[in-house]
Amino acid sequence: MNFDEVDASVRQALDEQKLYYKCRAQDYDINLATIVDSSFDPDIPGGLYSGDRGSQPKGTGLTSQTSQEIDALANQLAMEIDQVLTVFDQVQLGEHVLELASGTGNWTQRIVKRVDRVTAIESSVEMVAVAIAKLGEESNKVRFVIKDIFDSEMDATYDSVVFGFWISHVPRNRMAHFCSMVSKWLKPGGQLFFIDDKAPMEVASMVQDESSQIDRYELRDTAQGGNYRIIKNYYTSNVLEKLFSDQGMAISVSSTNKFFQYATGFKPNP
Repeated sequence: MNFDEVDASVRQALDEQKLYYKCRAQDYDINLATIVDSSFDPDIPGGLYSGDRGSQPKGTGLTSQTSQEIDALANQLAMEIDQVLTVFDQVQLGEHVLELASGTGNWTQRIVKRVDRVTAIESSVEMVAVAIAKLGEESNKVRFVIKDIFDSEMDATYDSVVFGFWISHVPRNRMAHFCSMVSKWLKPGGQLFFIDDKAPMEVASMVQDESSQIDRYELRDTAQGGNYRIIKNYYTSNVLEKLFSDQGMAISVSSTNKFFQYATGFKPNP
């Protein structure tokens, strides 16, 4: 596919998306706890959920919540984070992991403690700078590749591929290509893990339209001001499983009760 011929509105959204995350590098790790309740434990992996929601998480109605409802939401979030991390910690990552859209290194921090090497692709120099500072000495185990994922022509293969809160930002007409890239980078027998936001109730009907090729957009703001239009697509588990299966991978997609959709899988040996 010649992506230079992608619809102009999609291309513009992709450019705005890059700029949005570039601008958000310094405040990306503001935890949901600091937004909904300052007494909520801020050490629950910062950015794991809240970083991808912007300065005011969408679909949560936080501004109208009572303190009791906020406490319940915080407890639910903590429980679901633990649920996902328990699954992730059981994934056999191997020795060398490829992390896509590594951002400020929240997932990198967890990965690097379990493996010998990490190659991390991230388009924002600003995000990488935050990640390096956060990782400290462990950044020596990470090779950052500062590129657009779709422009990353790498011949290497990896024991596992991990990405968090990225797949929903891929244009629908690039999904098959993206999955083929993941398959190319993954060694036979290699493991795959990814996590993203679960579709809010208000977009459930769009998620169920499995034949749609129309991208969904959201407007996001930053602390510096300005609005940015980003792509935010949601998929059913069946669609995601088929997309990866078509490219030679076997995955299983699950969801937590409220916040997350996540997948584990592998590339079968020939």
